[in-house]
Amino acid sequence: MSTARKDINPPKPLLPPNSDFYQLVETRPAELAGLRQVGTFMESEVADH
Repeated sequence: MSTARKDINPPKPLLPPNSDFYQLVETRPAELAGLRQVGTFMESEVADH
């Protein structure tokens, strides 16, 4: 006697993760340059502390 149910659907695949939490893809190039400068400063000056 088989107890497997045929009416159960397999789980849907997960969506790929969205790593762009702040929608920076839509940011203008001049603003991106400023963000890169801030990121560089944070990595070199702040991360060491």
